[in-house]
Amino acid sequence: MLKQLHRRLSFRNKAHNPWTVQVTRDLPVQIFAFLLDTVKKARITYGVTHSESRFLDIIAYTEENRVVRDLSRLCDVNREAILEYFSKTFQGSRKGNARVVLSAQKPFTLSYSRKGSYVVIKCYYKFTNAYGYIFES
Repeated sequence: MLKQLHRRLSFRNKAHNPWTVQVTRDLPVQIFAFLLDTVKKARITYGVTHSESRFLDIIAYTEENRVVRDLSRLCDVNREAILEYFSKTFQGSRKGNARVVLSAQKPFTLSYSRKGSYVVIKCYYKFTNAYGYIFES
């Protein structure tokens, strides 16, 4: 899941969803329920919100530290490995780097469809070229 997110970070802007990455994967309900329970039972809810409906559960992160912490617990890897998936460096004629951006306007969203048993991960990113120009939505 994180590897697909890393792979889709690109230096090219897409016309359909500019500077966004959207990954859809099949996921058993037990795994998403574990993540949702982790979010619900946390002592501090800073940087994360959740909503539940009959067919769709959504977890939206607005702080990078929180999403890195929860994903490192879920994937059982350290924080540095998660942060490596959130950035990508390009060489050649398109030098620069792409990095996932998190804010209140651009959340890292996990949407789980109970009807289809799949999760949609959506996040925004920015690309900084070799000259320091930043491209983002």
